[in-house]
Amino acid sequence: MFDKKEFSNILKKISQQYKSQSDLSNKANVGRTYLSSYINLKCDKPPKEAILDKIAKASNGITSFKELKFLCGYLPVLDFIFVSCYKNNYDKHINNLKEIGISQDGIRIIYLTFLGEYEFPKEYIRYIAPANYKQFINILNDIEERTKEDYMKSTQSFVNDLNSLQEVLSKTSTAIDDKIKEFEDNCDIW
Repeated sequence: MFDKKEFSNILKKISQQYKSQSDLSNKANVGRTYLSSYINLKCDKPPKEAILDKIAKASNGITSFKELKFLCGYLPVLDFIFVSCYKNNYDKHINNLKEIGISQDGIRIIYLTFLGEYEFPKEYIRYIAPANYKQFINILNDIEERTKEDYMKSTQSFVNDLNSLQEVLSKTSTAIDDKIKEFEDNCDIW
């Protein structure tokens, strides 16, 4: 499902990195009015993936192609489940990260790193106070572990739902075959 409000928020953050929306549209090679229509929540359908890739490349690390695909509803189901689980666990720890002195940019880098779209800069570690380093590592480990747990539960639930659906479809198919057979048995023209 297309999350046009969050997509708009990300476009606004990206735009702030440029002198104007025109500069962003030039860098991304996407029309300015096209970008503006998404920023102003005028479009109900997401952009095509090729456009998302251009926007991600022009974002200066603010977002990633995978995150944009997630917001626009383009991720395959299992990837969507993973990103959803990760985002839920990540969101729960934002305040914890702020409390130990992680900047907003640092928090964003951590988010993109976990999505596999950005490599965590090792030099960033030096900005974490030594007294907070262990807590920082514990928070990252907790996000990772809880994401794995939630992902396993969610995928198992998804598989169970698919199995239930397959069972219903099988019973429906059998019932239709039975009705066709009954109809054929009762018709003289067959």
